[in-house]
Order: sequence, then structure tokens, then C-alpha cells
Amino acid sequence: MKKCFLLFISIIWLLTGCNSTSEPTEKMVYDEKENVDISEKIKDLDVTNGRELLSGEEGYCNIIFFDFKQLIFVRDGDVNKELDTANALFYHYDFKSGKTGFLTEIENVSFSTQDIAILNDRVYYPLSIKTKEGLTEYILEISLDDFSNKLVKSRETDSKVTRLEATKDEIYRYYQKDLSIDETEFFIDNIGMLDMNENVIYEKYQNSSGKILVSSCVYEDKIYTYTVICGKEEQYVIEEHSLEGDLQKKYQINLTDFLKLKEVDDTDAVYRIFREGDYIILSTLNHRIKIYKISENQLLDVETLPEFEELLGARVIENYGDKNRYVYFQDCTGNNMLYVFDTKSGKISRINLIGEEIRSCNIERDVEGNIIIIAEYADNNYRYFLVVAEDITI
Repeated sequence: MKKCFLLFISIIWLLTGCNSTSEPTEKMVYDEKENVDISEKIKDLDVTNGRELLSGEEGYCNIIFFDFKQLIFVRDGDVNKELDTANALFYHYDFKSGKTGFLTEIENVSFSTQDIAILNDRVYYPLSIKTKEGLTEYILEISLDDFSNKLVKSRETDSKVTRLEATKDEIYRYYQKDLSIDETEFFIDNIGMLDMNENVIYEKYQNSSGKILVSSCVYEDKIYTYTVICGKEEQYVIEEHSLEGDLQKKYQINLTDFLKLKEVDDTDAVYRIFREGDYIILSTLNHRIKIYKISENQLLDVETLPEFEELLGARVIENYGDKNRYVYFQDCTGNNMLYVFDTKSGKISRINLIGEEIRSCNIERDVEGNIIIIAEYADNNYRYFLVVAEDITI
């Protein structure tokens, strides 16, 4: 659905309520700066030279997955005004034939996220269904072999802010549960292939104290978490865990100045963490980016593009896998700019996305680094162009 979103409101509320004492923690503090090579040259890329997909589709197609031969998208169906929900219609599009096939319809979806997982040629997509009795969380499993699908009810039906990530063999799930107005529990579970459920990391925020586990990611054989420790002064911590949840490294970082929004005299909040190569990337609610480089037992503060720290600067275009060395960032100011970060060379390149009469665009990517550019035109119509990685990273 076009209006997919995560429930960040509760996290924001918690982050503004940290004001009591907390236990002291061991600290690993970075004390050096790291520069990256920022290309001065801006490359123009005409997106309409890419292969056009979904040419027969009308309206917005929200692409949730694609690879070198196919894509899966979802669009809004009937709206239930009483419940404030919409039916979700899932489709499959085949690149070779150019044909679209209907997969399934799920009724009364209240919200969903694009934080999917890919495992054993299956797509796992979290969503919540609303009834008069309340919200229930589910995970939709779609096979990429025969496109069979099933809706699996979550064991924690009152949870929210679910994010899924996969290792080579298992799926990990981040979620939170509100116990009361000032008590929240945070979990990271190993849910295998939906047939098991083992808690590996747990934190609790209670009465303006404790830890707020804001975000997590899985990279190779490690889990990385971004946490705010509440006390007289907030502490911002990045932790490295084993897949079993054992704490292995802890880094305390100073985000006080970074989180100040000078443009609007307000304070920002980090809501996502990514591990890419030797780098850790933090993304905020206002699309601002902070990057650190892992160097032995410390994090080096990376000085990157000033645009990354500006209000509505850029967003990470997520990569569901560890096969590609490039991280893509999309400009969020309306300039249709794509930033390409080579995590091996430490170089950032800038690509100006152009195309006649394109008003704005959105970008999705696959694990290999190919992208689909969703171009919006002045007549509110959309066109979809596939651009291969070689045209972006050379």
C-alpha cells in the first residue's frame, strides 16, 4: 500500500520522557574522525533509458520485492471507513512476459511495513489487521517458486513496529509492546521460518528509566542495536550481539549536537540502524544520516556530505542482503538525487536522476544493487523504470 508506515509515535514519546537516573554502563568511545572521498562530479542518469515495467498498470504500485526476473507489489483495495483500514491487494509481475498475476487479498489492513525478510525463496511481509475487537499482527509468506502464500498469526498479537531480517537460515523479528502509558517492552526474537519463537534480546523502559531499544539490524552473524539509556542525561549506545543475543561490544556515541534541528528549533530522533560493510549507518525520523566506521574497538565519526545532516536530507534505500558493497541514499528534498556510497573504497558519488516531465520519484532496490525508479508525472500518473547496477556504480 502506498501509505505503509511504522508506528514511531510511541518511540518518540519515550525518547522525550527520559529524565531519571540510570545504572552506569561500560563505555567504548570513539575519539577520531574519518573522512570519505566525496566525488565533486555529478553524473546525470536519464531514468527513462531504463527498462520500463508495469506499463499496463494504473495508479500507484507499491513494490515490496524484486529480483532479476520478477517483482511483487501491493496496492490499496476497498476502504473500511468505520475501522480506518484498507484491503491490501498483492500481485506478481513477470519481467519476461510482462504479465501481472493476482496473488491474494487481505482485508482490513491497519498498517504494514516494508521491513520484509527474504529466506529460502520466500518473502515475509509483516502487517496488522484491525477488527472491532482490536489489532492482530500477522506475517504474510509468499513463495517465489509457485507464488503460494499463507497468512501466519503472530504469537504476540499486541505487538507493534515489527521489522524482519534474515540470516542464511533464520528470520529475526524486532518488535515492541506497550504495557501501560509509561511502560514498554522491546524484543528481538529468532522466529526461524515462522515455526519457532526464541527471545534473544529483551529491554524494558519503565517510568522514565531503563533502555529504549529503538532499532536493530542483522549483518552476517551479528545483531546490532541502537539504544537510548534514560537518565539525568540521555546516553546513546550502539551494541554488537551474537545471534544468540550475547553482548560482545558496546559503543557509546555522542549524538546531542547532531540531533538538534537548527532549522526548526527542535530535536530529532534516530529510528533505524544499518550495518553495511565496515560502516554503521543511523537514520533519523527527519531523514538525516549519521555514519560511523568500525575500527578495532572504536567507532570513527565519518564526515560525509553536509546534505546528509540537513532536515529532510536523505534516506537509506534498504538492501535485503549482504551481497552488494554499495549503499544507496535517496535525496528527500525533491531534487531527485541519488547518492552511492562504496563501502570498500569509502567514496560517495552523486547521480542526478533526470527524465522529461518527471515531477518526483521514489526508488526501490534489490540485493544485487539494481534499482526500480518509480517516476511520478504532473498528471499524477506513474511509470516504473528498471536501472541495472552497472549503470549506477561505474
